[in-house]
Amino acid sequence: MFLLMILGSAYLYFIISRYCIDRISVKTSKKWIIKSSIWFFILLPIWDVLLGFLIYFPLCWFWSGTQVYENIENVKGIYYQDHSRNYGATDYLKQYLFRQGIKFIEMDVDEIAKASIAKDKGLNRFWINENGELKAKKIRDSKSDIIVRTTHSSLKLVPIDLYETRIFTQEGKILSKRRGLLISYLSILYIPYFNWIHWYDQGLVKFRCFPKKDILKLTVNP
Repeated sequence: MFLLMILGSAYLYFIISRYCIDRISVKTSKKWIIKSSIWFFILLPIWDVLLGFLIYFPLCWFWSGTQVYENIENVKGIYYQDHSRNYGATDYLKQYLFRQGIKFIEMDVDEIAKASIAKDKGLNRFWINENGELKAKKIRDSKSDIIVRTTHSSLKLVPIDLYETRIFTQEGKILSKRRGLLISYLSILYIPYFNWIHWYDQGLVKFRCFPKKDILKLTVNP
């Protein structure tokens, strides 16, 4: 259904643009006007993604990457601050979160979902008990050794999202940072199609540029 809707609208756009170009050709014999109108209808559905890729590749080459300023050992707890998963740690994320010898993690829980281990909103501490079960309890103050903060921002006019993860101590000293970006757009066979209207949020093509190395592994308990 989605593909038929896209193909149908694309065919309709082709008919409309062809009709407009024919009308312009009748009204004027100036070639630069006719060529400009053709380029207008070609670029109208793709301009934001085309501009986005012109920005994406330089950012991927020169902005994204991992920088480690200092290693830290004997880390037992991590506070995931401003974490995108506002429902806290879940069994699905257990192996990912409890790596590098981490004994407990702390997260701000804003939402209680079906998969949530936390029972209360607010700052929660998560740990794995002797039976391998993920447990949680609400706490007042953080006792973690380091803080991991991930921020997200979107560029204007182009479909690019920027992500930056920083690891720093409770005193605010930056230990490392990791930068990456993502470009996503609505397409027909990978060709952009009126993504800038934001008229549909499914079937997006995504290109990612993130460092492959694990920043936590490089920084904590190496």
